[in-house]
Amino acid sequence: MPSSCRSSDRTHRLATIACLLKMRQLAGIGGSTSSQWPEQVYRRYSVDVHIPDWDPLLLANFDAAQYVGDIARGGAQSLLQYTNSRVGLCLWNAQVGPRHANMPQGRDFFGEVVGECRRSTRHEAGYQKRGFMNTPMDADREVQWERLLPVEFRAAQQALPVVYLPLGTVEWHGEHNALGLDALKAHQLCVLAARAGGGVVHPPLYGGMGGLDMPATVVVEGEHEWDNHLLRPWLEKLCGEFHRQGFSAIIMLTGHYGHNQQITVREVGARMTERLQIPVLGTPEYWLAQDAGYLGDHAGIGETSLLMHLHPDLVKIERIRTDPDYGRTDAIEKGASAELGRKYASLIVERLAKLARAMPGWDDPTREAFVRAERALISAQLKGWRTRDAWAAWRKTSSGEFTMYGAYLAAGEFERIERMASHLL
Repeated sequence: MPSSCRSSDRTHRLATIACLLKMRQLAGIGGSTSSQWPEQVYRRYSVDVHIPDWDPLLLANFDAAQYVGDIARGGAQSLLQYTNSRVGLCLWNAQVGPRHANMPQGRDFFGEVVGECRRSTRHEAGYQKRGFMNTPMDADREVQWERLLPVEFRAAQQALPVVYLPLGTVEWHGEHNALGLDALKAHQLCVLAARAGGGVVHPPLYGGMGGLDMPATVVVEGEHEWDNHLLRPWLEKLCGEFHRQGFSAIIMLTGHYGHNQQITVREVGARMTERLQIPVLGTPEYWLAQDAGYLGDHAGIGETSLLMHLHPDLVKIERIRTDPDYGRTDAIEKGASAELGRKYASLIVERLAKLARAMPGWDDPTREAFVRAERALISAQLKGWRTRDAWAAWRKTSSGEFTMYGAYLAAGEFERIERMASHLL
């Protein structure tokens, strides 16, 4: 999403102004258009648009002439046509606000409808226009599954049938960070992504593979255990339930990323994609922003910065000075900042939202290419663990092309991910 769309209030204001200017231009305000037509027209037709763009076929073949012709043949004398989809997508060439992804460059669905109305009605102003801005990036819009009323859940799922599943643990993250950091950051990133692009966020799952041998840490399954009896079947069961509930894509975002946690979550994603025949992504959040410098750490500059931005009340950076491990130097205290966390979060959220909008529309070849790419990563990670050491396949991921996973994933360039994975060892 462009930076101009990241501020809900600013986008609302600018898009509304732009809509009004657009409508004045199309309506010829200031010209000879009669203002008497409302008193002469009684058959008025209103079209409220609820069409998302997660499926590439939605609105792809829109024909304004046929659309207006059908309305005219029904006896309508005027048309109230919304300029924006009620899921927050502009149906005209907006410079501010998200355009409907299936509207080709150069086309202007709203303008085409206006033109056809003028050609087919008896009144030059035989249509009405309304600027409606309900952008997905709404800071107040509820997207958390457990907090939605049934009517809200149905509306959110209809708008975009994607569910987020945030994952983490309860684990020591230094004296300066809240113990639930992993799940807290994953959950909030998913919430922001759902508000930006649509979808529903399931409550976070606390518990996974591994954890430090430190106080206040719950280790559900061992970091170096090859057998997995709890996390894998639990994730598979949840994915099956999401599919049964009608979701068309699933994003599992883990904020806890020991090597075994990463392998398990990614492996479940690939396996359930094939089993359910819908896209299921499982990835740690830092893989979506490595090209921005966020390479993953444990209570270090990256994680602390993210929590500072996402939950500023849950970081007490001054307490790091009493920590014999994380406070040995002042690197974290001086390097971590809410601004750095905002930089990482913005990129992660942008890519998650883009993926959420695209995944339900993936066809079979795209979904199969995605699985091949994810399995190539899993294969390299498992081979490295078995033949060298647990982190062997990760040593190259912090430099060069290997930092581009998030960009390639969001762009659907799965062949590049597959080729990249072949060079991890």
